[in-house]
Amino acid sequence: MFCVICATIFAFGGTSHGALLYVDADKSTNTGPSSAFTGGTNDQADDNLWSRRTGFASGSSVYQSGDGNGEDSPEISTTITGLVPNTLYTAYVHFWDGSGDPPDWNVRGGFASGSLTLFANPADAADIGAQNAVLASSLTYSTPPSVFAEADRTMYAGLLGNGTSDASGQLTIYVDDRPSTIGVNNRSWYDGVSYEWAVPEPSSLAILLFAIPLLTAARQRAS
Repeated sequence: MFCVICATIFAFGGTSHGALLYVDADKSTNTGPSSAFTGGTNDQADDNLWSRRTGFASGSSVYQSGDGNGEDSPEISTTITGLVPNTLYTAYVHFWDGSGDPPDWNVRGGFASGSLTLFANPADAADIGAQNAVLASSLTYSTPPSVFAEADRTMYAGLLGNGTSDASGQLTIYVDDRPSTIGVNNRSWYDGVSYEWAVPEPSSLAILLFAIPLLTAARQRAS
């Protein structure tokens, strides 16, 4: 019994839950449906489909919608795998914004299909009725994006809140654009998602306060 308690203490102390893991969106592995995307790369036609731009953003690629006035691409989703089943996680949706005026780049995200929150750079959010996103670089990561800023563009993260992984240890995040009204100045550059365990990691003091009575009882039974 004593050894089991000690092992439990070390397990708590050795598990970190205070930093985000970033996951790049990739239509070949974790993002779909395939029908929502153009077939190749760097095809920026005004076709109501997401296009994969290469040579930009985290992981050297990003998904774009907003080519031409009025382009409205379908809702897509990115699935995070390898999670603890039926467990609460905090998640963000990551997107880019161009500097200056009038660019109002944005993205929608959420845990339920068809019920998504619109996020934008705080400087632009009020103009389009969006929620304020935060600078992605202001968050703490264990696995960060490969880049937070390039040229005149900056990565932002929209807080989705807490979602529960399913019985298979998967959590799906739904993403959509806001139909463009001013061409590329109103587009979406969606790059990926990040997540962390929603339950705070126990502090060392809390672990000790929990463990001391158990250790005392175990020793008394053994004597």
